[in-house]
Amino acid sequence: ERQQVEKLRREFTAGRHKNKHSSDELLRLQCLAGRKDAIHLDRSPLPSEGPIPLERLDNSLMGALDFYECLQQEDGHWPGDYGGPMFLMPGMVIACYVTGCLDEVLPGTHREEMT
Repeated sequence: ERQQVEKLRREFTAGRHKNKHSSDELLRLQCLAGRKDAIHLDRSPLPSEGPIPLERLDNSLMGALDFYECLQQEDGHWPGDYGGPMFLMPGMVIACYVTGCLDEVLPGTHREEMT
């Protein structure tokens, strides 16, 4: 798993000036750790002609539900990296600084990832 984390960091760092958000890859890795057997995705090719078999459609939909269930947190929200204009982070950092909880909310490891 450590090798996968380092690979994701390298990929993000290499493309961070083109794509400013992380695409949630580290988050997904953490959420799905130990639960990959819970996600059933059929990656075999679809028929080139005709309708998609109903069983295949059902399995795909169940796989998607399994995936998002793995990402959903105990309190019901789906955490994620906001990929739009990065205007939320400065407000959070300022609020944490003013209220004196900056070190608690953003320890050194988190601040390192933000640079």
